[in-house]
Amino acid sequence: MRFFKNGTIYSATRPYKDGYIHFEVMTRIISMGTGSLLIRRKALDETGYFDENLYRYQDPQLFSCLTEKFKIKLIKKYLHNRDIDDTQNHPTIEKINAYQAALFKSLAPQLEKLPKRKVKIAETLYNFDKMSINFRGGNKLQAMKYAFSLLKYPEVVFYTTLRVFNRYYNQVFLKHHLSKYS
Repeated sequence: MRFFKNGTIYSATRPYKDGYIHFEVMTRIISMGTGSLLIRRKALDETGYFDENLYRYQDPQLFSCLTEKFKIKLIKKYLHNRDIDDTQNHPTIEKINAYQAALFKSLAPQLEKLPKRKVKIAETLYNFDKMSINFRGGNKLQAMKYAFSLLKYPEVVFYTTLRVFNRYYNQVFLKHHLSKYS
C-alpha cells in the first residue's frame, strides 16, 4: 500500500512474506490492507466476513480469520494507494480502548487457541496505539505508561522496535524505491 499526502508519496508498506502469517497479522506486526485483496468467496464463507460491530481494526480482524486457515500469496505490485491528507482517523483514547475491546472480543475464538503468553503479547502490542494517541494528544505521562508496558515481554520489545523501524524505513527509504513494485 502506498500513502500520499498533499499529492506526493509519503510512505509505503514493505512487502510481507508469503505463507502462514496468522500471528503476525493478528498482532499487526505486518501491515496489510483490504483495498487490493483477491479472496475466494469460498474462503470467506469458511472463515467469516468483516465483523460489522467493529468501528476500527476491521482489516486485522478479517485477515486474522483468513490467515488462521489459509496461506497468503503476495503479488509484488502496489495496487492500493491511499490519501492521508485528512485527520478523521485520529480517535481519542476512550474510543481506541472501546475499539480494541471490541476487536479482542471478535477475535476471542482465535485467541483461545493460543498459549496465554502469546495472547498477552498480542494484547500488549496494541498498547503501541494507545501510546501514540496519548503522545500526539500531549499526554506524555500516559504515553510513557503505555511505552513502559511494551517492555514487559522481550518479544513485544522486538516487535515494537521492528514496527518503529518499519515506519521509519517506509517513510524515508521505500518511497524513493517504489518503482521496483509499481
